[in-house]
Amino acid sequence: MASLASEIADADRARLSPIATRGTIFPEAFVMKRLLSAMLVAATLTACDNSSGPVPVAGIAVIPGSTSLLVGNSATLTATTTDAAGNVLTGRPVTWTSTDPAAVTVSAAGLVTALSPAASVSIIASSGGKIGTAQVTVLAPVASVTVTPSSATIPLGGTTTLAANARDATGNALLGRTITWVSSNPTVATVSQPTGATVLITAVAPGGPVSITASSEGRSAAAQITVPAPVATLSGTVTDQFGSAVPSATIELLQGATVAATLTTNATGQFTRTNTSTGSYSVRASKAGFVANSTPVTVAAPTTSVTLRLAPQSLPSAGTVATRTISTATQQYTFEADLFVVDANSQSIPLNASAFSIEPFTSSGAQFNFTQDAASPFTPPATGPFSVAMLLDQSGSISNTDPNDSRIQAAKIFMNALGPGDNVVLSAFAGPGRMLPFELTVYGTGFTTNGPCIFRRSIN
Repeated sequence: MASLASEIADADRARLSPIATRGTIFPEAFVMKRLLSAMLVAATLTACDNSSGPVPVAGIAVIPGSTSLLVGNSATLTATTTDAAGNVLTGRPVTWTSTDPAAVTVSAAGLVTALSPAASVSIIASSGGKIGTAQVTVLAPVASVTVTPSSATIPLGGTTTLAANARDATGNALLGRTITWVSSNPTVATVSQPTGATVLITAVAPGGPVSITASSEGRSAAAQITVPAPVATLSGTVTDQFGSAVPSATIELLQGATVAATLTTNATGQFTRTNTSTGSYSVRASKAGFVANSTPVTVAAPTTSVTLRLAPQSLPSAGTVATRTISTATQQYTFEADLFVVDANSQSIPLNASAFSIEPFTSSGAQFNFTQDAASPFTPPATGPFSVAMLLDQSGSISNTDPNDSRIQAAKIFMNALGPGDNVVLSAFAGPGRMLPFELTVYGTGFTTNGPCIFRRSIN
């Protein structure tokens, strides 16, 4: 090589100056030919000298660049090597290491395993003097779930929001965890979405309690939702058979056999109950001295009214069959009356101090007192039941004060105004020597008798 270069140099000099070198003269064409041949040889030798091995690694990328794992879970990372132009280089060896092997380990194949909670652990892949990294976060497992509020009452058509929190074993909140929601009875209360930290609950029908459960990683908690029925105001009036108010009557609001509420009528026979759940009920009115009465009612918003009529317990009832004047004195009169009392079974009750009494009264400055003589109790010609008793004056003086017998016409009007379930005992009395057209008239159905007692539906 050195000899050839020397010859070329000599030839070049010869071209410039045709001087003999080593006894030889080189023409110019010959020198150029030899120069080109030398350059070709030099280029070939240079190429052979530069064959130094594979293309070097210029970069390495780790995929995925970041990931989160629960304790005990694993994931596989991959490393890709490239040259300076970004071309992928295959078959290059990769070495894997972890900056915190107590939290995350990595195998020779890039399999990472989470061992304990850690905010961020770097996993390093190296090849050909270049490195690439991935960040691994190790999440603590969910130990419990809490739901706030734990219970709620929602009006029909209303909504409320529930929130859930996932917590670790020490009670710390775990953010970013997936929480799923489910309703135990979506026909009563629905959830707005299946997942999320919060959920909107909608009341679609009365009922409950309904469990709304939030779950995360096998742990769960629930809130209890109640949807009450719409409420209304229930009011009513209790009267007797004549339409008069019945105060202090007991009102029972029944759902089936269950008493939902108990009320009492006021002085005008009225009662009111607010916040009554809508629906079907039975309203029962009762009071001592009256026959209890019930009626079905459908309570609907905003208000519902009901009227109940109580028929008086016609028994025990008392009747006066006849009254006689025994003696008279200054400011003192003695009368004798035949009375009878019947019980709830239309049976005559023996008259004694514990069974019957007449209260004293004062009239025109005179005091009237009554005593009982039950030694020979009077047996009535008929028994009740009777709803009302009337006393008709047939004495001699009445012919002057009521010459047209208007009282009899008034009695007719009164008795004919009664209903078919009402019975009346009418007692009449007369002075000495005055004949009575009758002594007793009973308003009722199917009563007949013989003798001085006449039973009929109207007065003649």
